[in-house]
Amino acid sequence: MAWTGGALAVVAASMAVGVPWGLRWALEAQAPAVIGRPVHVQTVRFNPFLLRLRLEHLEVAAAQAGQPPQLQVDELSLSLGWSSLWHRAVVDVNVFRCHEKSPFDELRA
Repeated sequence: MAWTGGALAVVAASMAVGVPWGLRWALEAQAPAVIGRPVHVQTVRFNPFLLRLRLEHLEVAAAQAGQPPQLQVDELSLSLGWSSLWHRAVVDVNVFRCHEKSPFDELRA
């Protein structure tokens, strides 16, 4: 029983550290090559017990330097249920204070 508990603690700790690190790496190192513009995220948190992921201050830069960011999200929260692992479906997504630059912004000015 102690070995099982210890193994679960190691897995949970690995996920709590590894998921935020891996997601930050994917967003900041790999996404720019795909979308052609820098991506920055200030904070990534993951709770392996509740299956909750939280990104804070996600920013996708504009195509041209000196322009406002293409996308700014102050807080993005994803909540998964344990059943979502089997069904491969996100249970709940919350986006707080999202600012997206639209191609029509220039027409409104």
